[in-house]
Amino acid sequence: MAVAVPPATNDFHSPVHAAEHLCDHVLTRPEAHDWPLVLPGYPSRLKPTDDAHLEALGRSLFGRTPAPKARQLLELYRQALRQAIDDALRLGWWWEEQTGRYSKWLGYSPSGIFVVWDRRVIQTGFLFRGVSWPCRCKKPRHIKPLPRRRSSRPMPPAPWVNLRSRYLLFCDNLQFVRAEYAAAYFRGEVGPDAGPGAAIFVSSGPPDQQVWQRL
Repeated sequence: MAVAVPPATNDFHSPVHAAEHLCDHVLTRPEAHDWPLVLPGYPSRLKPTDDAHLEALGRSLFGRTPAPKARQLLELYRQALRQAIDDALRLGWWWEEQTGRYSKWLGYSPSGIFVVWDRRVIQTGFLFRGVSWPCRCKKPRHIKPLPRRRSSRPMPPAPWVNLRSRYLLFCDNLQFVRAEYAAAYFRGEVGPDAGPGAAIFVSSGPPDQQVWQRL
């Protein structure tokens, strides 16, 4: 049994690890379309549908001088994941997964962010609805900074940035988180401990918008 606690460093394992996850999630379409909904201060002149700009920002993170917008996004991403962990702990929206003696926690936030961490570090955080899964690309990041971007994948339009879109993102992602919880449970990976609010992962429907706004 391991009751969830915030990670000791409140950060990723390394700056490179943080940059890789920013590229894989915030800068990779179609997931990139949804991040303006959950990142306060998302750069107003950055279009999450502009592949060339997103790739240039990602490449700069693995060069000598990261672009100012890339540094800004990286800090916003870190802050959002820290807040998601705080929200998951506050609401009890987390569960434990164990491999031998190692425990990690998986949690969900009203923002729609799914976040994974252990006692030491943040492992990842993403928006399930548009996530692209790892590929077999072997090129270094300074050459191919967004290896999960698949040009053949159909791209949905980016949502309008408003309260209704944020709520729909929360609802859509909750369905994916419930599927993740169920799969881990049937694989026997769910640990003996879970948050007091973990019933949300097996409930039949999401909270309505008025309830969600008060979370």
